[in-house]
Amino acid sequence: ALRSAFTQGAATVFAVDRVEGRLQRAVDWGATPVRSATVESILAATGGRGADAVIDAVATDASLTDALYAVRPGGTVSVVGVHNL
Repeated sequence: ALRSAFTQGAATVFAVDRVEGRLQRAVDWGATPVRSATVESILAATGGRGADAVIDAVATDASLTDALYAVRPGGTVSVVGVHNL
């Protein structure tokens, strides 16, 4: 998803992960890391606008809530994770 975002022209890609090794890999590929206060950090970095698109690869209640609050009005949230089926 990260590489695809850059290929499609994203200027900034935020990566959120609780596993430091995976987050570091995303940083190595050019992502901007978000380690805490996910929604607040993304809103601050976008001047309060929110992200144009959010990909939730976890699909927990918390990650879905964060995705919906971090995306800009009219933006896109894609849920590709499956949790607790």
